[in-house]
Amino acid sequence: MLLLLAGRLLLLLLLLLLLLLDLASLSDASDGGTVLLPTWTPSYRMNESTMIQACNAYGTMDLATVTKWAIVNVISFNNMSGPGARQAKRGWLAEHPMNEEQDEVLQARLIQAARNDTARYPGAVPGRTWVYRQSVKAEPWDQTVRTKISDPAWSAGFFLHYGKNYNYSAPICKDANMTKPGCNTWPACDASSPPKCSKMYHDQVGRFAPFTTHGALDCGTQPCGEYLYDCEY
Repeated sequence: MLLLLAGRLLLLLLLLLLLLLDLASLSDASDGGTVLLPTWTPSYRMNESTMIQACNAYGTMDLATVTKWAIVNVISFNNMSGPGARQAKRGWLAEHPMNEEQDEVLQARLIQAARNDTARYPGAVPGRTWVYRQSVKAEPWDQTVRTKISDPAWSAGFFLHYGKNYNYSAPICKDANMTKPGCNTWPACDASSPPKCSKMYHDQVGRFAPFTTHGALDCGTQPCGEYLYDCEY
């Protein structure tokens, strides 16, 4: 029995070694300079082999906490409403227009600066801070996306449009399943004054739904919503 277990363990170690060699060969591939593995020097310290994607909707991330992680991914929900949001909105949701992208970058810079300030943050470890980007949905609360959506040279073919038979004047579906004939699942226009309309498909789902539909948020010249990139462009 012991010999059988030892043989299986040896086989597993051999397979693991082959996998590591295969990954190493992929990272050195010269097909367009694609690198699939991290390029920085590896560390075998446990606190330098950690990653966190924290979220604080009512302010910036706590530097003493996140700097204890080697990789911090700053996502869009951070600092949405700012401190004391229930009394006064001071986060990026209240900006005109919204600029969640810039807010992420500012937080990333604060984190990286705190890593080097070991006097104030003795638990900080060397590491990297990533900034979240959405590769499927085009979110106009990011300045880069909003600029492209507002530019006819890009919006004409870079983003998915409503179908040719889409009835912009049809009422919005009110039933729970949003499948009633003769109504639109998502409005092309919001309820701001005057309304902002777009022929590019966009939906209002999740946390932003009540704000985007009623025009309470500012995404520039286009109505707020989650647009889609046109994969055939």
